[in-house]
Amino acid sequence: MFFTKGLGCAVEIEKPPDDILEGPGFKLVRRGRHLEVKSHRSPDEQGELMRRMQESRPKIYTDIERKTVELLEIIHKYTSLDLVANLFLRDTVHNPDEYIESESKLKPHWVEHTTVLELRDARYELR
Repeated sequence: MFFTKGLGCAVEIEKPPDDILEGPGFKLVRRGRHLEVKSHRSPDEQGELMRRMQESRPKIYTDIERKTVELLEIIHKYTSLDLVANLFLRDTVHNPDEYIESESKLKPHWVEHTTVLELRDARYELR
């Protein structure tokens, strides 16, 4: 039996782990929509981790910018509203009686991301 704290109360979780991810100095356990994170890094290990994370930021940011440009090239091949409507139908429509967010293969965030990219794009138009 496991407990997790949230919003001032403890929630009892009896479910066995769905996923376990272990890395240097941490363990992450997922049980449905609940996550348990345990860290056992020393202050020196934590400092080294923070340094490496800061060093990797420029590369990650550059990769995101490059992939966004690639995505925009694909997006611009289609009519704006048609593209968003098709993504919406593909990635948000589900049976609410059967939908389990942690097990869903739907990607509603793709619809939101594509819509925002279209609206902020200086070349945006109803194509």
